[in-house]
Amino acid sequence: MLFPLGALKASPIEDGLNLSATTSGLVTEEQTQSEADLLVAEKIGTIIKVFLSIIGIIFLMLIIFGGTLWMTAGGDQTQLTKGKNYIIYAAIGLVMIAGSYAVTDFVIRAFIDQF
Repeated sequence: MLFPLGALKASPIEDGLNLSATTSGLVTEEQTQSEADLLVAEKIGTIIKVFLSIIGIIFLMLIIFGGTLWMTAGGDQTQLTKGKNYIIYAAIGLVMIAGSYAVTDFVIRAFIDQF
């Protein structure tokens, strides 16, 4: 696991400060709720960034592996084809993931702008 799940929870100090601010009237309950929503959105964004970083690393490893197969084929047509296929399929996978991210981002932004 890349990061502990406990890191996603608010700290007790943060909870205490939010409670104190709400009790004293400095911050209303609605403001506290909207801040909590923003924190959730930031955490989801962080998880997506980590996921996309991992996909980028996997893509790079597949490209290097396919290139190594291609360069070391030494006239073996099956190994040459296998190396080309690794590169082609890795590129197709990256385009599909980038496209799905772009569509999802567009839909979410359009949905948020409606409200």
